Amino acid sequence: MKPVEILINNAGGSGEPEDWSTTRPETWVSGYDRNILAAVKVTARLLPGGAAKWGRIVNISSLAALIPPAKRPDYGAAKAAMIAMTASLAKEVT
Repeated sequence: MKPVEILINNAGGSGEPEDWSTTRPETWVSGYDRNILAAVKVTARLLPGGAAKWGRIVNISSLAALIPPAKRPDYGAAKAAMIAMTASLAKEVT
């Protein structure tokens, strides 16, 4: 099997239209699973050695990570976690 040259983690979504007064823990769990853990699982399959020597991993976040809306607080938090995950990964593999 050839090594992966480019991985783009772009899956995700905002889930339920809840706000702080109605959001449920289950919404946070499913949002984190969809927006972060999916990318973690795919990325972990490539490391170590599954990516080409010059291989690239591109993680797509959202403006909601930097300017979180009042509605769907789980989404903004998950997208902020994507930015932190990407920074940590970059320090590990460079």
